[in-house]
Amino acid sequence: MAIDALDTEHGRTWTLTPSETKAKRAHAVPLSDLALEILASVTLIKDCPYVFSTTGKTPVSGFGKIKEHLNARILELIHNQSAATGKDSEKVEPLPEWRFHDLRRTAATHMGDILGFAPHVIGSVLNHDPKKYMGITHVYARSDLIAERRAALSAWARFVQLLTDDAKWTAVDAHLRANPSEDAESSYERREEFRRIIRADAKTWRLYVASLSARTGDNVSHCALRHPYLEG
Repeated sequence: MAIDALDTEHGRTWTLTPSETKAKRAHAVPLSDLALEILASVTLIKDCPYVFSTTGKTPVSGFGKIKEHLNARILELIHNQSAATGKDSEKVEPLPEWRFHDLRRTAATHMGDILGFAPHVIGSVLNHDPKKYMGITHVYARSDLIAERRAALSAWARFVQLLTDDAKWTAVDAHLRANPSEDAESSYERREEFRRIIRADAKTWRLYVASLSARTGDNVSHCALRHPYLEG
């Protein structure tokens, strides 16, 4: 990520040149509040043109080693969680094989399934060829969908933050989980409310999560990292 490709104040975007993308198309990536917080926390290396670098001269490399360290850390957390819940941590299954590209696939899948964004918006986020996901409509609909992409990436950032906060996730997960005694419409309405609010302004989202956390309190058991729509 080159420093001069970032606009963190006005457009709040990271602009990739055609040579930097697989599709060979320039692509503007809207930066969520979370992305801006991470970028603001980075200590830049003097005279280095990159935001992230291990040498001060080149972009970050050695992703295979990074993945090994990440796998080891995740396995450690799973062991600790098993021990904390009284399970035999030695019987914990290792992580299934995954690639960094799976993170892109996961984001795209859940932007649709959980957050409710339309396929053409997700395709635009991924910088896919509009002709392939819009067909003949692409000839007439020429919008760059920058506002829609910004909404999708902001909602995704909030969802990631939610997953990493056990107390808040427990409260939201419990609220969204289907109750066997209720009708399908009620469960659907709660999910639609969640989608609407996670895509709203930051204050509305904070109030929503805070109200659910206060309502849940200590009455809900630990839910780990479960997705709200995949078990209902």
